[in-house]
Amino acid sequence: SRGVNRPLTRACYRRPMDEDERNLLKACAAAPEDDLPRLVLADWYDEHAQPERAEFVRLQVESARPATAP
Repeated sequence: SRGVNRPLTRACYRRPMDEDERNLLKACAAAPEDDLPRLVLADWYDEHAQPERAEFVRLQVESARPATAP
């Protein structure tokens, strides 16, 4: 299928990802029920001048949490 064995890239930049970013994304994929890898990824985005991506990841984490009773 299309995309198999292709290196991960940032579609908006059309260039290979940083190795740290790639590893963080792999950690997120390996633990889909764990928020911690996603929050670490969000922090990484903040530290690498990508605050919009960081906010998006944090919003995804928040929206995936079960609603709590008032």
